[in-house]
Order: sequence, then structure tokens, then C-alpha cells
Amino acid sequence: MEHRLSSKSQTELRIAELLISENTLDLSISVAEEQAFAPGQALALGVLSLKAQPGARETLLDAIRIGHFEWQIPEVHEVENCLKALLEIKETNKQNAKEQRNHERATDRVRRILDAVAYGGMRLGLTYPRFDAHSLASMPFRRASTVVADTSGVLQGALDFVSRFLRPVVRIKVPAIVHMEIVNQADRFLSERRALRPNPSMSARSGLLLEHSLSQAAQRVLLRLELQPDTEIERHGLFGDPLRNAFQHDGDPEWSELNLSVPLHNYCDRLIVEAARQHQSQVAPGHPVLILTSDQGLARMALAEGLEPLFFQSVKSTDFFGRLLTGINFNPFLAQLHTISLADILWELATMFGKAYISNATESRALEIAAMGDNLTWAPFHSRDDLLWVRLLEEAPPKNVSVQPLDSDLTFTSGTAQVFPSDRDRQPTLEQARIARPVFYRFNPSLMLSLIELVWERQKLNETEAQAHLNFKDPAAISDYRRFLTSGQFIDVADKDWQATDHLGELWSAFRTLNHDSVARLLKLVPSFSAFIQELEVRRIIENKADIPFSRRALSTYQILAEVACLGASIADEGFFETAANPKPTEFAKVAVRRFSELANGEGLVSVGLWLESLIRHDHIHPIVARERLHEADSSGALRVLTEGSTTDTRHDDHLLRVLILDRGKPAIQTVHLYRGDFLIPTKASVSLRLEEISS
Repeated sequence: MEHRLSSKSQTELRIAELLISENTLDLSISVAEEQAFAPGQALALGVLSLKAQPGARETLLDAIRIGHFEWQIPEVHEVENCLKALLEIKETNKQNAKEQRNHERATDRVRRILDAVAYGGMRLGLTYPRFDAHSLASMPFRRASTVVADTSGVLQGALDFVSRFLRPVVRIKVPAIVHMEIVNQADRFLSERRALRPNPSMSARSGLLLEHSLSQAAQRVLLRLELQPDTEIERHGLFGDPLRNAFQHDGDPEWSELNLSVPLHNYCDRLIVEAARQHQSQVAPGHPVLILTSDQGLARMALAEGLEPLFFQSVKSTDFFGRLLTGINFNPFLAQLHTISLADILWELATMFGKAYISNATESRALEIAAMGDNLTWAPFHSRDDLLWVRLLEEAPPKNVSVQPLDSDLTFTSGTAQVFPSDRDRQPTLEQARIARPVFYRFNPSLMLSLIELVWERQKLNETEAQAHLNFKDPAAISDYRRFLTSGQFIDVADKDWQATDHLGELWSAFRTLNHDSVARLLKLVPSFSAFIQELEVRRIIENKADIPFSRRALSTYQILAEVACLGASIADEGFFETAANPKPTEFAKVAVRRFSELANGEGLVSVGLWLESLIRHDHIHPIVARERLHEADSSGALRVLTEGSTTDTRHDDHLLRVLILDRGKPAIQTVHLYRGDFLIPTKASVSLRLEEISS
């Protein structure tokens, strides 16, 4: 389908149509910049899970409009690696000073681009600025006030926060110099984009993407505030700014003698302070005038001149990436909800990068939302009505998704991530020096599950076919998968041909039947996994920063395998616990009631997540085992289990567990959140529970 101008409400209908026949409501989000990325390439920005009933058009549309979704943002280092590959930022010869400078400049721009993406989350209201404690104590303002914004306030989302939550008491003033800075930035971007001979170097491409994400997003903020009918904005012309000769010729000899044609540092800050002082002289005494900024220098200048800074911490990429964000948040000052439509997110991303994509779970169809393109036009009514170009794609664009270990040292060649062991992995600990340890491997357990299925179905598989199945561009990426399976005698390898063994059939059968005991027994055939479990049994807990006698880069892989086999479970901020205990239902009933009584402390209900983690911590019982024994004890009459459903608890979403499930008849590894309440009873938010022991 060709591009068509579309409003947000029309696009929301098309997203609902995209999902109407889907069984799962997971959506992949990605972005692309035509000139910075290779044709057809896109940067993945995570998976958004819509909370609605599949197949019901009205409930789907309501969830899209009111932001009833959860958006899992990838880790920052993963996105950084993918972005470097897309921009073809390659390792350079350190002996060449010019190439080294260009590489450092491009790498720094990648970091700033990721910061710019975090700015977008702040502008949308998915995250909130961190204000100075003194400023926060006076919010919300109870008397008429004026906020003078600098460029950082406009760009990093603080101005949107003020207009969204502090109006109508607060009036907004945007000095002319801020407009000028943003217009100049946009002019630099458009000059590079429209160049007759675009510079293809990695430094130029990263610079183009950075200017695009900053300038277009900042212009959209000013347009949105101008066209938003319920936001009051005051502004003044350039000629009202003191020190105008910094930018404009003036024939007055008194001005000429000051030699203001010479650029001076912090002129822009000076003009913003002067704009605030000028406004302060025009309002009634006692009317607060505050300068909104994340610039420490400007904040100190304001304090020194008797002005109040509305200071907030500069936004970083870590404020956004690696988090689970929701489209429904609380107004920080009122007992009301603040909602972010899914279309708002797509509009913001399309503005920042030029194009945004949202695709269904199978990626068989996708919507492209474009704010800029070589064949796309713009007219003032597009901005007035907030219209963008939208078209339906029969296939989602390919994403540059890193499948390599996230904590490895990466170099990039022709857009492909290559893994080399880091220095910390080459240096064994004293324990390793004393005791010969097996080799530990790092791989994606979900991809390993898919590979096991393929090998068992075909019985014989060429390594090139395995590499193509996992979509690995680098042949070396398959090596850890092969070596892990070979070490457990799951496959025999001859001339790069993999032959399935009986052990592989047993393992696949155990996965398909969710037989955790058999999964644990068969995985222990791998020497490295057996050594990991032995270490876990001795320690009972591997703390997050503990000194471990094997490679830390492989730790996450073995922890996931142990969780899937019910041999271990993690507790956020504490460590990874051994969970091999499997008590009888009658014994479990006593343990369960004891832990409940300790946590209840006289209250009637206890958080399900808190109770499950108490069993992990003190009794070494895996949550899967606890769930099964709890149902058995309840059915046998040994316990009375009462649960209470309420609003899903997402405050502790970093308390995760990887479990084995059946998805459409096939085994899969799923991440569950222990505190959300749907673990004990699927499809029901049993956030709290009460246990009562029934005496025989």
C-alpha cells in the first residue's frame, strides 16, 4: 500500500486491524533513518505487549488509546551494539590518528543518540524528570508562576512535564535564543541530508542521525505546545533580547565599541537569564520567575543573579533502556491517571528517526509511520492536524538484533558483530588455577531450544543450516551451541554434520512434557552445567558480586538453564539461590504456613511474590515446585488457600524468573514476574494470598 496521510486516531484503528486475527498481542517496535542506515535496515527498540482480549476489536482499540500496554526496552549495551553495526562503526587502526579520532567521535555520537532516545521517553511521559529537592517541594505551584525554558528543558522533556502537570498555574516562556538554537540545529541536519554528495563515512552518518533525532524532536515540542489549546505560552521577539549584537549588526557606535562581534562563551545562557530578568521586571512583585534547565552553569548563574532555577538532572540512556515501561502512569500531584497512547509513541519515534515500524508477533505484517522521506511531502496543515504518512507492509523490515553475549567485547565489521573474549575472561582466578574446570559456554537458551528441535526433527543437520536457522551472520557464533551439545553427548559431529543421539531425543521429550526432573538429569550430562550446579549446591547462593570459579560472561546462560530445570532461582539485588528441595505436600503445607505467618505479622494477606521469594531464600523451594505443592495441599485439604486479585503489581518487575512453558504445543522459555500475581493462577491477578492450615 502507498503512503497515506493519517491522524493518530486513524492509525490506532489500523493497529487494531493489525492484531484482530492474532492470538498474541505482542508488537515489535523498530525505527529507521533512510540515509544513516543501509536500505531496509531498522533498529529494534523492544517488544510492546498489549493488555486486552485477543480478537475483540473494541477492547483492542481501547487498550491502544489509553496505553494499556507494557513496553520492554532492550538493555542499553545491546541497542548500542546494534546501532554501531547499523552505522558500520568499525574498529580502526590505532596507529592512524585521524581514523582514531573519527572512530572516537562516532562512538561518542552513538552514546548521545541513545541519550536522545531517552529524551523521547521523557517527553512522552513514560518517565519523569528528577528535579532538585527544593524545586520539587514547592510543586505543584499554588500561585501564578512563569517558567523560562532553556534548550535542555525543551529537548529533554522537562518542558512537557511542566505543561502537562503544572499548568494552568504555570505560564511558559521560551526565549527567542532557544528557538534560534533549535532552528540552527535543524538547518545543520537538513543541509547534510540534502547534500548533493552525502558523506558516507561512519562519522558523518552518526552525525546525521544525531542531528535528526535532536533537531526534529525539539521542533516538534515547540509546535506541540504552540498548537495545544490549553497551554499558555508567552514569548518575545529577537529584538527584545539584550546583547542582540551577538547575532545582528548594529551601527550604534556605543555598541560597536563593545566589540560584541567577537563570540563569547555562554552568550546563549546570558540571553536566557536576561529574558527571565526582563520578564521579572514586567510582572507584579512576588510573581515567581523560574529558569527550567539541566545545565549546572546556567543554574548557578541564575542563583547568583537572584533568579530561581527549576533544575533537573540531565537525562541519560540508562533512565530509559533496560526498563519495563507502561502506558498508564500516575499524575505525580493528583489522584489521577496519565495515559500515553500507542500512537503517541509511534509519532515521537517517527519524528526522531524519520520512520517507525510496528509489527505483529509473527512479523507477517507491519505499519510504517513516516515523518520524513525522499518521496514524502510536507505542508503546514500536516503539523496543525498532527498528520504523518502511514502505510501497511506485508513484511516487517529486518532488524539488527544482537544475538551475541551482551557483556562480551565486540568489534564490528560490515555490520556483523564478532565476539572476542575479554581480558577478564582470559585471566583465571586462583580457584581455577588450582582446580581444572570444564569449559563454560555462552548462548541464548531460547535459541538453543529451537536448535534442539530442528536437529531432532531432521536427525542430521549441516552446521551451515544450523547457522542459517538461527540467523547468524558470523559462522563463529554457532560454536558455543555446538560445543555445549557435543559435551553432553547430545550430538555427534563429523565434517560439520550434526547427528542427533538418543540423549537429544530424551532431552527434547523432557522439554515437551515439562518434566523438570528429566530436564535437570539430562542437562547434568554437560560437564560445565554439572559443575555449575555442584558449585551452587555448595554455596547455596551465588551473590551478585561474588567471586565465582568460572567465566562470568557465561553466568546468565547457566542461571537460565538452572531456573528452567527448577534447580535455581534468582532474587533481585541478592543473588542466585539453589532450589533443589522438593518436599511432600504435607511437609510443604507446614513450611508454607510458617513462611506466611512470618510475613503476615498479624495482617490477613501477604504478597504472593514476597511469599514465593521467602520459600526460595529460606527453604530452597523453586516457585514452580511451590505452585504445584500448593495446589496439591489445597486439593487434599491440608491447606485452605485464599487469593485476592487487585491491580497488577508492576513495582517489582525486576524480580524475574525464567520458566519452561508450552506455547502452541511447543516448549518455550518464558519470563514471569513473581509480584504481578498471575503466577499461581494464570489469567488471574492473585497479588495477595492467605493460607490457613487445616488440622486433621
